[in-house]
Amino acid sequence: NVNRVVQAAVQAEGAPGAAAFVSHRAAGRHFARDGLAGQGLAFGPDTVVRCHSLSRVIVSLAVMRFVDRGDLGLNEPVYHFLGPKWRAEAMRVVRLTPEIGAPEWERCRSHITIKQLLTHTSGLPSQHPEEMAALEDRIERLASEPLLFQPGEQFLYSVATDVLGLVLERLARAPLD
Repeated sequence: NVNRVVQAAVQAEGAPGAAAFVSHRAAGRHFARDGLAGQGLAFGPDTVVRCHSLSRVIVSLAVMRFVDRGDLGLNEPVYHFLGPKWRAEAMRVVRLTPEIGAPEWERCRSHITIKQLLTHTSGLPSQHPEEMAALEDRIERLASEPLLFQPGEQFLYSVATDVLGLVLERLARAPLD
């Protein structure tokens, strides 16, 4: 029974809630849910949730579709879609030193590109403190935070795919969800 599987998963994993939809020609369709979706609301058929790492695959494939169609270039600067806060001149890079004290800052030497977002070499952090805020709000705040390294210099699995998600929304003129 799908209901028991979902209930057991929520209890075993300690997740606040979960939902599953199963469709089979012979068995029909079944929706099961257990727990909360957030803000005290129960999971329902229309509940929108982030798929975290699975979103990275979907967003990356969608970006490459735009590249294949010629609507987006891999070396295109992100600020073309997200505005002047994403220009190199507006960004800064933090240089952490072994000594305890204030971090050192340097200017960002190059614009972040679509390719750097896809390859996690943009300098963006691995997580954002406002992970559950609306996508546009998160990305807007992220632009004012320092990069962890100069774009293109290192690899760090990061929130870059969230930024790509907003680029996709702007390109498609439709919400990502």
